[in-house]
Amino acid sequence: VLSAQPQCSRTVVDISSDGPHNSSGDDGWGQNEIAILSAMGAQVNALAILDEDGVETYYKDLIGTQGFVIPATFESYEIAIRMKLTLEIVSK
Repeated sequence: VLSAQPQCSRTVVDISSDGPHNSSGDDGWGQNEIAILSAMGAQVNALAILDEDGVETYYKDLIGTQGFVIPATFESYEIAIRMKLTLEIVSK
């Protein structure tokens, strides 16, 4: 997918999730996917919806220092997504 994009000054991949697992039983995002995206020059950021214990820590550990994680609840999601987009725009 990243190779099909037009030339950009930077690439940002966003994750928005309420836990490390999805309904299909797949483990979701992992270190391999983050490493591949990073090697391709992409920054990975996450919006961690605090519906499960440890979800914020999971994504902070997964993404590390190459991106950022914004915690949110379902009630604060709108504010959190605006904050995340603002940070992505100003952190060129």
